[in-house]
Formats: sequence, C-alpha cells, structure tokens
Amino acid sequence: MHIRIECQNLIQTFLSNCFPLHWPPTFQSWIFLLAELPTKIQALEMSSAAVAASAMGHMLDNQALVKQGLNCYIQGLQHLQKALYDLNLVREDGTLTACMALSLYEALECPNQGSEGYFNHCRGIIALIQSRGHEMHSSGLGHQLFLGILFSLNHHTSTIFFESTWMEQPWAVIPKTSHDQVTDCLAQAPMILERIRSLPHLPKFQQVDLLQRLIRECWRINKQLDVTYDEMQSQDLYWQVPSQTPLFSDLFPVVFCFRDAQSAATLVLLWATRTML
Repeated sequence: MHIRIECQNLIQTFLSNCFPLHWPPTFQSWIFLLAELPTKIQALEMSSAAVAASAMGHMLDNQALVKQGLNCYIQGLQHLQKALYDLNLVREDGTLTACMALSLYEALECPNQGSEGYFNHCRGIIALIQSRGHEMHSSGLGHQLFLGILFSLNHHTSTIFFESTWMEQPWAVIPKTSHDQVTDCLAQAPMILERIRSLPHLPKFQQVDLLQRLIRECWRINKQLDVTYDEMQSQDLYWQVPSQTPLFSDLFPVVFCFRDAQSAATLVLLWATRTML
C-alpha cells in the first residue's frame, strides 16, 4: 500500500509540474489519463511511475529519482508481460495505457542506448489496439487513448490506422473534430511516400503514370484541407499582433495569436500538411 501511494503521489507531482494547469479539455493529451485510470493494474502503476520519476528527476537534477524511474520501468515491463497473457487484463484500457507510458519512457531515457526499444513498444501498441478491435476505441477512455496514440506515434510506413475501417469506425459515436479531419489527410502521407520511394525502381513509363496519379492524389488531399479550413472559419481563428520580443522583433515583426490552443494545433498541423503536399 505504501508503494502504491508513493507512486500515485509521484504521478500527481509530475502532472502538476510538467503540464499547464488550465489545459483546454478538448486538447488534453493521453498523459492525463495516468491520474484518472484505476491503478489496480500494476503494469500501469509502475510504468506511470517510471515516466514521472524520469521527468521529475531530470527537472530537479535528482539522479536518485532517475534511477528509481529505471527500476519502475523494469518492473512495469514485467507486469505488462503478465497482463498481456491475462485474458481479463489484456483488453483493459489500463494495459494499453501502460504500453504507451513505457514507450514514452523509452523515448525519454533510451535505456538500451538505441531506438529499437521504442519502436518495439510502438509495434506492440499497434498490435494490442488491433487485437482489442475498433469497437473498444469508439467512445470513452478507449477513444481518448486511440486519439493519443494516433497523434503521438510517428508513422513512416502504412499501418492499420490508415485502413478505411480504422479511419471511420472509432468515430462511429463521436464525430470527428477539425483536428481529426486534418490528421486524416496527414495519415495518407506514408502511402504516398512509399510509392515515391518505389519510383527509382520502376521503368520510365511507369514512373510518369505513378507521378500523375500522385499529383492527383495530392490535389485531392489539398481540397479536403480546404473544406476543413472553410468549416473552421465560422469565427476568427487567429490574428496578427506586433512582436513583443526584442530579440526577434526584427526577424519576426508580427506574431500570430490564436483563438485557443485547439485551433492553434489544428491550424499548424493543417499548414504543415499543406506544405508537405
């Protein structure tokens, strides 16, 4: 019991010190679920504590906390392995969250001095989501976790997330936001990049045909972005104001102020996606 209370206090301290107090509810990261999900799942408890100890240890320059984070990470891995073989725990939201927390720890600490551990966790997360089925990600905490995974994992190759079923069914109950719609457009990038990488291996006439199809596809995505942007423009989304930072005022004489954090994130993602096209 003492260890559990210590872990919970550590997680709460991490969240209160590392994230804005009044973060808009519609823009909350999955990380906030660490304090909301039941801690009956030991894998979740230890993996959450690992992330919290690592972050707070580096923030406070406390190597004892950093070391504690590694110990929690090792225990989290052990408990997760048991949970994945437990028919009652494998489909729990807490088990999926534990996977995400362990992948975050890998990104923060890189305990094996390489990226393979992180990508192994990412592959495991995708496999676990697939085994849970899209029905478990269409509402409630399951949907929040799905969105967190969708936005946090970097995909350079196609995965299940880009299949039509997974781009539609998790939103069967909850309508897509503008941010979700932009993410759908961005999600098509890996398939385009895969075909671009195949160009040097094709005969010239096939290269021309593929390039023409890719151009049409990019124009189609660009049109989708136009529709989303037009739907967002019911109110002022951003405006320009003079820069108040002397160091950069010559380089950036004006800055953008956004209506809210959600609008800012959506527009930045939209502009970035359009630039890639």
